[in-house]
Amino acid sequence: MQLQPRRGKRRHRPAVAAAAAAAAAAPPPAEGAAAAEPVRLSVPGGFSWETTPWPEVAPLPARADESSSDNEDDTQTPPASRLSRRELRLRAAAEERQLAERERLMMDPSRAPETADDHERLVVAQPDDSSLWIRFMSHFLQATEIEKARGVARRALNTINFRQEDEKLNVYVAWLNLENMHGTQETLNNVLHEALQSNDTFKVYTRMAEIHAANSKHDEAEEMYSQLVRKMAANKDSWLRYGTFLMQVDRHDAARALMQRALRGLDRRHHVEVISKFAQLEFRFGQPERGKTMFDHLLSTYPKRLDQWNVYVNQLIKTSDYDAARQIFQRATTVRLSARRMRSLLKRFLEFEQAHGSVAQQEAVRETARQFVESRSEADAMLLETER
Repeated sequence: MQLQPRRGKRRHRPAVAAAAAAAAAAPPPAEGAAAAEPVRLSVPGGFSWETTPWPEVAPLPARADESSSDNEDDTQTPPASRLSRRELRLRAAAEERQLAERERLMMDPSRAPETADDHERLVVAQPDDSSLWIRFMSHFLQATEIEKARGVARRALNTINFRQEDEKLNVYVAWLNLENMHGTQETLNNVLHEALQSNDTFKVYTRMAEIHAANSKHDEAEEMYSQLVRKMAANKDSWLRYGTFLMQVDRHDAARALMQRALRGLDRRHHVEVISKFAQLEFRFGQPERGKTMFDHLLSTYPKRLDQWNVYVNQLIKTSDYDAARQIFQRATTVRLSARRMRSLLKRFLEFEQAHGSVAQQEAVRETARQFVESRSEADAMLLETER
């Protein structure tokens, strides 16, 4: 069965149909006319198909920051993705050289470190160098960070190899200085006690005494030396260090009494050196005449100690007492010495006269030398005759 399309009554829109008929009946536009106005379709109700063109809008001006950033991007190094392999290798090599140079500067001991990190790198590179640790401590002391300085000292003592005794002692001395300046008597005594447990007693006591003396704490320094001679009475250097300190601080009578104590407590083989040292101290800090008396007595007892003759002459020359030095040289030439030692004495005597004497005095020394050679020759000849 074939379906037939539905045929209904067609509805017409009269306005639209009328407009279409009018348009069809209108004559065509004449040639040459300036494109007559387009046909406008008017629709009842006020709606118009004519469209008004959108107004042209000028582009917004570019912002200053955007333009500058564009220029900067143009001048910047092109990204790595745009570089050739050769350029990439050159850039990597340059960066590696810069890094190596920075590391070299940071590890250079001659370069003054400026920050805690700089000090840290140095001590890590050279952990047994006490001077680097001490500079690290000073860095914190300058910033008044006392506890951090103490921590560096402790780290240093735990890090430095136990065989490096002098390096450890240097750190202890720096720590003692720190406690002497910024700590209490208790903290100072604690560090001193610890230092004595692991270092040479003589060195620790003398360093501690020197720290007190440098800070004008003379009573504390004397106490350190007093403890030293009690603990190490057999060590002549303990007495000599103590005596030197007393003479330097003008306690001359105490120093002279100390010398007598030293002679009673020391072995006899040390007496010559002790007397000589205290006599030299008299020349430097006390009474030179007293020093002369001490040397005269010493050389009368030990006339063949040529080394002490030379020391005595040196002290007289330092005080510009040339006449007394000449007399000591002459006394020394009368002592029976070996040929080698006498030649050494006469040579020095002649050098002294060449520097401080006259031509006649120089000739007198040469004559003394000739007489000594002749006497030795005669003695050798007599010895040969006796053997025959």
